[in-house]
Amino acid sequence: MTIIGHSLGGWMALRLLEKHNAIIENCLLLYPFLRRPSLKGRTILRLLYHFRQISSMENRLLKKRGVLEKVFKDLKHVTDQELRGSLILAHQEHQTISRYKGPINIEKSLRGKLHVIYCDRDTWCPSRTVNEIKQSIFCEKTNTTHGFITSAEERKVVLKALNKKLFQNRL
Repeated sequence: MTIIGHSLGGWMALRLLEKHNAIIENCLLLYPFLRRPSLKGRTILRLLYHFRQISSMENRLLKKRGVLEKVFKDLKHVTDQELRGSLILAHQEHQTISRYKGPINIEKSLRGKLHVIYCDRDTWCPSRTVNEIKQSIFCEKTNTTHGFITSAEERKVVLKALNKKLFQNRL
């Protein structure tokens, strides 16, 4: 079995690998959110956390989509349901991962199954995190962004990197 996790999904995939190592062959982490993000990320999560505390805030944000889409161009690719789900995830991320400042400990027995794809400027997977995990697992830098999913060109780059890793293990 191969598991692939993007951002918070990378954190989840790593937890799955730790618990189910026997059945997982590969664990691919795309721009993984594994611990405290950059200041920008912490600010975003803190704001979204507080927005979520105000029951009417979600509806207000959705009513202002047009204005928000002018500032956040990728937002036009996100449905209202996905936006609501993102607010719930941001709340969880703020309470857990964003507060973790410790080391990222990856058991030696798991390292050969892990592969990280990252980019230079990532709010959620900052260079200090990548530099730490590079010491124990293979990390592949791409010319993409954390939000690669909203760009057809960037999706192709990530897909090519994923295919290379997956098919390399099959040979």
